[in-house]
Amino acid sequence: MKIHSIFQSINGEVTSAVQGSLCTFIRFQGCSAGCKYCDTKDSQDPSRGTEMSVKEVCEAVKKLRVPTKYITITGGEPLEQREELIDLTSALYQQQYHITLETNGLWTIPLLFGCIVMDYKLGKANKQTQNALRELGGADWLKIPIQNKTDFQLALLNKNRFMMDHWKYIFPNIPRIAFSAVDPTTPKQLLSWMFEYKVTDVVLNVQIHKLIGVA
Repeated sequence: MKIHSIFQSINGEVTSAVQGSLCTFIRFQGCSAGCKYCDTKDSQDPSRGTEMSVKEVCEAVKKLRVPTKYITITGGEPLEQREELIDLTSALYQQQYHITLETNGLWTIPLLFGCIVMDYKLGKANKQTQNALRELGGADWLKIPIQNKTDFQLALLNKNRFMMDHWKYIFPNIPRIAFSAVDPTTPKQLLSWMFEYKVTDVVLNVQIHKLIGVA
């Protein structure tokens, strides 16, 4: 599989593993979504990165300085290397890790993860996105990136649709929903809109790793 990097930091965004917890990150290389606001653009090109086996990734994780049980698999887009991702996840589960998958919501998600943090990309959602939504449960997060007020208003419409009775019928364990400010919108601006529209049933996702200046 193509790996961009393996490192340790904190869980800087929403997750069932608790935001702010020490965590090992496995960042996959390659993503075809092409989001202009992506903050890890060097992980998009699938021709870059380092080719690693499942065994090599597991060994690299063991050599890191903190033996945390939390692993977040991110990218790039991990599901663009689906079979390799499944093999890696199976091996990590055998070692009793709690695994969070961060995904862009454009791929169907296999039922393998302790927590899924799935983006709902306004204007990019497709049939696979609808399939991926069906895999989300009460331990998971649906995160909507917001670039401007039009995005915010559209996010509200989607949020309300998700929470309608038919949504509850299809998904008895509804994932939690977070709004996430992306350039040029700031978290402070997004918060002001949440107050303006009296939005009390979503979480403001703030990337706290950036606030303290770590990866």
